[in-house]
Amino acid sequence: MVAGGGTYAAVHYLDAGRTGTAASQDGPPPATPTPAPETTGAPDTGATATPTPTSSPSGSAEEAGADPASPSESGAGADTGELPLTSLEAVEMTNMEQGSATVDTEPHEDALLAEAGFCFVSSVEYNLAREWATLRFVAGITDVSADGIPRKVTVHGDGELLTSKTLNFGSAMPVSVDVSGVLRLRLEVTNVDSDGCSSDVVTALAEPVLTK
Repeated sequence: MVAGGGTYAAVHYLDAGRTGTAASQDGPPPATPTPAPETTGAPDTGATATPTPTSSPSGSAEEAGADPASPSESGAGADTGELPLTSLEAVEMTNMEQGSATVDTEPHEDALLAEAGFCFVSSVEYNLAREWATLRFVAGITDVSADGIPRKVTVHGDGELLTSKTLNFGSAMPVSVDVSGVLRLRLEVTNVDSDGCSSDVVTALAEPVLTK
C-alpha cells in the first residue's frame, strides 16, 4: 500500500514536471514582425520632385494656349491708330475703283483709281463717324496713262472743301488733309479745264490712310 502510494507520487511528480516542461515549450509563440507596406511607383532616386507649374488667371493669351488676337479680331486700326481708307465700305462710288497703280515709277498695291479720264467726274464717299483726324495719300496720274493732261483732286468734308490739288503726269504728290470731326468724306477727281475730253487718263489716289 505504501509502495503503491510512493509509485503514484513519483509518477505524478514526473508527470507534473513533464507537464511543466511542455507548458513552457507550448507557451504563446513570439510575435512575428509586421512587414512594411509595399510602395508603388518609381524607386526613390534621391531627386526632389519639381512641382507642376500652374497658370495664373492673369496670364497672357499665349500662356493659356489661346492664339493672340489678330488686328481684325480686336478692331481694325485699334492698336496702331491707323486705318487704310479702302478698308471702309464706300457709301457711294462713281467712275472709281480700288486697285494697284504705278505713279512716277513707284508701285502702289492699294489705290483708288479714277478711270473716267478727262470726260467725267470720278468720286467716292466714306463715313468717317467723326473718329479720325488726318487723311494721307499719294496722288498722281498713272505711268501707263496715254494722255498726260493735268487732273484735279479735291477732298470735301461734310460738304466743305478741305483741299484741292492739281496733278501732272510724271510726278507724285503727297497729300495730307485734316479730317477732324468729319462725318462724310468725299474725294473727287475732275478735269482742270472744261475744254476737251480724253478717256486715256487714269488718276491714282494711292495708299490712302486715316490716322487718329
